Amino acid sequence: MDPTTRDRPLAKAGLESIAIPTSGAHANRHVRQQDRVLALLHRGPVCSTTLLGEFIPRGAALVHRLRRAGHPIITRPCSRPGHRHDTPQVEYVLGLGLDLGYDS
Repeated sequence: MDPTTRDRPLAKAGLESIAIPTSGAHANRHVRQQDRVLALLHRGPVCSTTLLGEFIPRGAALVHRLRRAGHPIITRPCSRPGHRHDTPQVEYVLGLGLDLGYDS
């Protein structure tokens, strides 16, 4: 593994890991959580517990912000195979090519 990056394992959620730079001009503190959420959404559906596991506690607010920026994101009950939740959870899906009527 490259020492200038740190992988955040998403294996629990069935996703690949995302390399986040930890040094240099693109250090982790410069990567906005909103950009991290968008990167996860581009890989596929994202369960709200995955966002918590990635230390993104305000995931729903960031999804709302992304919607206002024009990204078509659908919210639905989490249906990921193997996911068990004590309380009902949602997953977010990037609906590329869909016009959901959100204004930017």
